[in-house]
Amino acid sequence: MNIARLAIKRPILISSIVFVLLFVGIISMNRLGIDMYPDVQFPYVVVQTIYQGSAPEEIENLITKPIEDEVSSISGLKRVSSRNMESVSLVICQFNLGVDVKYAEQQVKDKVARIRRNLPQNIDEPLIQRYDPADMPIARVAVSADLNSNDLYDLAKEDIKVGFQQVNDVASVQIIGGRRREIQVELDRHKLNRYRIPALAVANAIKNAGMNVPVGKHEKGSSELVFRTVAQFTDINQIANALVQFSGDVGNAISVKSLGTVSDGSEEKTTIGYLYAPVGAVKSEKSGLFGFKKTKVKRETNPAMFLEIYKQSGANTVAVVDGIVERMKKINEHMKDRPGKPKLTLIYDGANIVRMNLEEVRTTIIIGIILAVIVVYLFLGNARSTFITGIALPNSLLGAFILMYIMGYTINVITLLALSLTVGLLVDDAIVVRENIFRKLEEGMHPMDAAEKGTTEVMLAVIATTLTIMAVFVPIGFLSGIVGQFFKQFGFTIVFAMGISLFDALTVAPFLSAYFAGTGHVAQNVVIRNFERFQRWIEKWYGRIMSFTLDHPLLVMAITTVIFIGSLSTAPFIKKTFMSNSDYGEFIAQIQMPSGTSLDGTGEVALQVADRIKAVAPEMDKISIIVGMNTMQQQQPNFAQFGLSLVKYNERKRGAAEIKETIRKMLNKEFAYARPKVNEYSMGMTSMAPYYLNLIGSDLSELDEYAQKLVKEIKKIPDLTDVDTSSEEGKPEYQVQFNPNEMQKFGIMPVIAGVELRYQIAGEVVGQLHAKGLEYDVRLRLKPDQRDLRSAYAETKIPNQTYRLVPLSAISKGIEKSGPSQILREDRSRVVQITANLAPNGAIGTAQDMSLAILKKKLPPPKGITYSFIGQTEDLKELLTNITFAMLLAVIFIYFILASLYESFITPVTILMALPPALSGALLALFMFGEMLNMFSMIGMVMLMGLVTKNSILLVDFALEGYRSGMTRKEAIYKAGMTRLRPILMTTFAMLAGTLPVALGIGELSKFRMAMGIAIIGGLILSTFLTLIVVPAMFEYIDMFREWIESKFRPKYKKHEYNVVEEMDEEEEVIDENTINNAVKEHSGAAAPLERSTGKPERSGAKPKKRK
Repeated sequence: MNIARLAIKRPILISSIVFVLLFVGIISMNRLGIDMYPDVQFPYVVVQTIYQGSAPEEIENLITKPIEDEVSSISGLKRVSSRNMESVSLVICQFNLGVDVKYAEQQVKDKVARIRRNLPQNIDEPLIQRYDPADMPIARVAVSADLNSNDLYDLAKEDIKVGFQQVNDVASVQIIGGRRREIQVELDRHKLNRYRIPALAVANAIKNAGMNVPVGKHEKGSSELVFRTVAQFTDINQIANALVQFSGDVGNAISVKSLGTVSDGSEEKTTIGYLYAPVGAVKSEKSGLFGFKKTKVKRETNPAMFLEIYKQSGANTVAVVDGIVERMKKINEHMKDRPGKPKLTLIYDGANIVRMNLEEVRTTIIIGIILAVIVVYLFLGNARSTFITGIALPNSLLGAFILMYIMGYTINVITLLALSLTVGLLVDDAIVVRENIFRKLEEGMHPMDAAEKGTTEVMLAVIATTLTIMAVFVPIGFLSGIVGQFFKQFGFTIVFAMGISLFDALTVAPFLSAYFAGTGHVAQNVVIRNFERFQRWIEKWYGRIMSFTLDHPLLVMAITTVIFIGSLSTAPFIKKTFMSNSDYGEFIAQIQMPSGTSLDGTGEVALQVADRIKAVAPEMDKISIIVGMNTMQQQQPNFAQFGLSLVKYNERKRGAAEIKETIRKMLNKEFAYARPKVNEYSMGMTSMAPYYLNLIGSDLSELDEYAQKLVKEIKKIPDLTDVDTSSEEGKPEYQVQFNPNEMQKFGIMPVIAGVELRYQIAGEVVGQLHAKGLEYDVRLRLKPDQRDLRSAYAETKIPNQTYRLVPLSAISKGIEKSGPSQILREDRSRVVQITANLAPNGAIGTAQDMSLAILKKKLPPPKGITYSFIGQTEDLKELLTNITFAMLLAVIFIYFILASLYESFITPVTILMALPPALSGALLALFMFGEMLNMFSMIGMVMLMGLVTKNSILLVDFALEGYRSGMTRKEAIYKAGMTRLRPILMTTFAMLAGTLPVALGIGELSKFRMAMGIAIIGGLILSTFLTLIVVPAMFEYIDMFREWIESKFRPKYKKHEYNVVEEMDEEEEVIDENTINNAVKEHSGAAAPLERSTGKPERSGAKPKKRK
């Protein structure tokens, strides 16, 4: 049974389906998770190994190389890289996309376990974990109070941290900055030498003195009694009086306090934190004509410590941050009367950018819906018709939410962007159906008859257009790489919405048209009358253009070819990049002082940098400063990073991009020695540069020398800024080189000597003090003025195996050296990285091309050095490959769908003639508006391929029907053009209206989406104009070729067989008429059957009067 006839006959059924769709859609929408991007699996596994006190070269040889060699045999491994720093080895295993990251993690664990016995015994156990975006903080909270550092740390750790950990879906909370209470045992070298006691013996004594020992249990009958000694330290005097040595005579005991001092202090500083933030508001009168008041916000810079909060994997970012903010308010309220007036300040809100993006896309959707409805109303001039067409929007959008919920998708920027772009598409099917029904009503048909006939006539065209659009987005859903993971939800969300819109067009539109549409429209206001006049003017001119086209088809094709080739000539001038930066009011800056700079020295420069940032960028709202931590969240005293937050978008006159560039220029001019950078936030609070060039070799000195030369040339590339190299000045070292023969003579083991020196200089935790329910570390080392091993080398002594002290100078010699501060490796070779940020309007593709020109012509690498690009340059290459494949697959899918529907391999060629003009329009639009070919604009061009075939289908489908009814090909295509002009313009304008908000870039974060909207609009405009001309020009030639081919291969039928089919069709029409009459009687009480204006309906393809 015809689906349109079913919808008209069973209105209650269709209404019930629609109501269920809307109801379940609303429930699904409210239950969908909310996040910034789709849940993307990054196939990375990281192995972190800590070997305290080891230099980067030792880390590389003893730990990193064995691990790299072992894991390299794992199947699916794409790349293994490593970072070797002082005391830390990081081995990063990157697997091919599609590899199960849990499987990869287990494989790495198994491989590392196999070689654990070959690694140094006194390393910390390797920490192996897979990378997860949830491993990045979603919020950073500053804690400030008028308290000493110890009390502030205890408050943060024991009260505030616990409070945040209780928030739903919070995974962990880490404290950055601050100093915890620590009991410090500081020995005197002179007393140790006098009593002939090594630091190692003192450490063991303290460990033993503060240890609780379970001594056993006793069972008696049915009861059991457990025995243990209690000796844990509860008072600082217990540590001072701990026994170290006893000679055997009463009163000859040597305690800890005999060898040094025991004091209550703080941990050694590893990081320093500052916060510049509002502390209050001061109202002041502003003079002027109206004398209104203006509120000035007072901001100050104060020491602070920070809490970084992480969410559980898969948790709703917005919900978690909302919970954190609510808990922060409660904690502030609870602590307002406590000593020191503690205060929490939210300085990084990872959900803020999510909210802003989602709000902007929602606004885009709403504006698009309004514009699309206005377009429909202008063309149809009838409120009922506009309602019938517009109802497709809520039906399709809410229906898509149901399928998104079933598939486990989230409401994110990508899925909402997909829905915003489908606003114009979702009404297309309903427009075509309703417009044809509307045409039947204008011809005088009864609404029910018009609803069925109008729907049936265009049903094949509507199905064809919808399937071709869906065929374009299915390949997008199966793209490989990171792009594929991001846009899988994009493609399938559009497919879901289009499927629902097709159902709406073939059921809801004819059902509502039959019962509620009334008859044709009469212009009721001046706007509609003027727009109808405009339509008639367009139809008049289009008729003239069509006549010229059909008389001079080859000339038209030649002009079109010239336009296509001309548009292709603009391609080299369009920059290529992976993704454009957004104009977002939060970003990050960093400085890197020369190796060997102390934490306090870096802190002084950091405060100077912050003062200058405030001076050149008064739009700053908050600045968080962390000294002693690099962008990899590793502790390095010569690094400082600044989290920069601007005031709201409507409270400043300059955009974020302009402010960032101002700060960058100031830093490069005044603090060039600190190697400053200004980056975007990438994930959480980290920053990653988009440009990476790896120089690969074995000799670090050669790599460094070549890198420095290359940096000078790359800095000349206008698309790049903040060009830097991973090369760092060697950190000064004082190496103790043992003499094996002398050590054997004195009975000294190297490991014992190393441990003794570590206890003396760096110190170690040797116990815990228990007080007020808390535990505090007890650290043992020499007095501060005795920790310079170089100056005290002659006085330093170490124990042999019998604990007798031997001068260090007797078994070793001290040598001053300068070793590398870090060593990077890529695929088991040493590398030096050149990194850079993109300059304003810079493109990663252009930067790569210019870099390659330098590498191949101007400054080729010397023998033994190779290079590779990673980061966004690698992503761009993958993107271009994927998009090319998606376009090819889309054309193939469209072709075979059309061939199946029209039962011809030739007819689809006519329809596909709309594709070249679409690509021409997209390229010309990008070129004219100075936009780039990026991930979003390329996806827009793929989307165009489905959109523009729609117009061709409407023309060709109608022309074929006309030709089969007896018209000549020219007459058929002419009538098709004149008849289908209005629905083509309606669907095109509706799509343009839905896409316009995306192209205009409404909002602060919309810049990266603009290129997609501009490409779609440019392609649609040019393709629609040329399709209305090119398809008619080519139709006759291609259809003649089709007929010739079919005459050669298709079997011929006898004439009477066609007559039988004709008679069956007429008989079926009579049955259909009776069915409709019965439906009318049931719903309207009509007693008489419907009267037709003619005895037999005229075919849509009836031959028109002969044109002059």
